[in-house]
Amino acid sequence: MIGAVVFLAMAAALLFGGGVLLVNQAAISAILVVVLQPPDTLFDPGRFLDALMGGAVALAVNYVFPANPERLVEGAANRVLDELVVVLEEVAASLRDGDLPRSEAALSKSRRIDDEVRGFTEAVSAGFETARLSPTRRRTLKHIELYSAAGGRIELAVLNTRVLARGAYNAVRRGDDAPPSLPESVLDLAEAVKSLAVFLEWREEPEAARRHALKAAERATTLLKDRHDLAISVLVGQVRSAAVDILRSTGLDQASALEALEEAAGRASEI
Repeated sequence: MIGAVVFLAMAAALLFGGGVLLVNQAAISAILVVVLQPPDTLFDPGRFLDALMGGAVALAVNYVFPANPERLVEGAANRVLDELVVVLEEVAASLRDGDLPRSEAALSKSRRIDDEVRGFTEAVSAGFETARLSPTRRRTLKHIELYSAAGGRIELAVLNTRVLARGAYNAVRRGDDAPPSLPESVLDLAEAVKSLAVFLEWREEPEAARRHALKAAERATTLLKDRHDLAISVLVGQVRSAAVDILRSTGLDQASALEALEEAAGRASEI
């Protein structure tokens, strides 16, 4: 009985064009309808009909007055980007001051951003579903698509920032002397992330985010003229990788992002 009811509920959700979220909710609701009955009562078809009526009303209300998927996705993305800015600023400060506790705290924070990334991914999925089902929210699809296109690259930027934070922690722990341009390049990355958030939310021109990202790569690359030790090379590499991720998040393809990066590196080698 439970299997049949769950199957019918999931089939109905799919018929309405529902995504994973709606199908799962339909299945859970169906299980509750069947299971939550008095122990001495057999399955009551009336309860099932009541549940169908309630579900129809809920779908109708959500169809006409849905939650704003645009705001849902924006909020989730901003939580990721805000945390990323905090980590980058903390990494820069720890490199500048040789502050080991601050460097360790930045590394710890970088690991916790994964939860926000998962929330962002779920918000994009739910946003698409809401926008597709409701004609009053369908106009938000293009904006959600912008966030979706940037999402994978933002996740890579988070991963590269974590590696950068780990490298900074190891450098500070060893007592390595960080040239001033290294923390400055990390701060350039933080500015690029701030500009990326503005670009995504307001759909403004992405030039500010790209300019800060390339400045970070250029400033970091200049370090390789005088320092060739492994620790510095690793940190420079991570700054450059994060810069590429930010460039890709603004809509550049891989070839264009790498070409822009190489141009910045060329300028750095001429200084």
